[in-house]
Amino acid sequence: ERALGIHFWTPEGKRFIDFNSQLMSVNIGHSHPRVIAAMKKALDGLIYSFPASATEPRARLGKLLAELMPDPLSPVGIEASALNARQQGLLMEIIEVYVSVMSDEIAALRRAKLQEDGFDNFTFAWAGGTSYGEVSYFRVQGPSFLIEFDHTQRDPNHVHSGWRDFDGDFGRDVLREHLAGQAH
Repeated sequence: ERALGIHFWTPEGKRFIDFNSQLMSVNIGHSHPRVIAAMKKALDGLIYSFPASATEPRARLGKLLAELMPDPLSPVGIEASALNARQQGLLMEIIEVYVSVMSDEIAALRRAKLQEDGFDNFTFAWAGGTSYGEVSYFRVQGPSFLIEFDHTQRDPNHVHSGWRDFDGDFGRDVLREHLAGQAH
């Protein structure tokens, strides 16, 4: 409801120190009533206590961006149904390599989900070289999962690979997070 100097108060009267002033305020008019009234009117729609907090305007922006942006997990590549029998077998072998390292319980659940998803709904995409030592990337994607293999370091002992379960990873892109957070 009010602010003075480095303090602000909640409607219940609890006083806080505003640690965010360096990020949010510009000294214009030094406590002039018209400036304070204009700022209060502009800020009335915000529930804002620190930069990472959620606000209604941020939620609206996020919704608009989500509507405008393409789905980053849109399937890309060749559909499994377009592969010949040998290629389909190789694709299933790739998938099985990943499933086989899961615990027996999780592997059984994943195999059942793969059956439910339907093999014809899987896609395979490749980027990069085809000879030993060349950088490459591939992905296998189905309605409920994404497998990525990223070998972009020219080091045969340094690859990134993972299985994303769309029903259980909360939208995290672990490969992107790792690459962004580590020197490569």
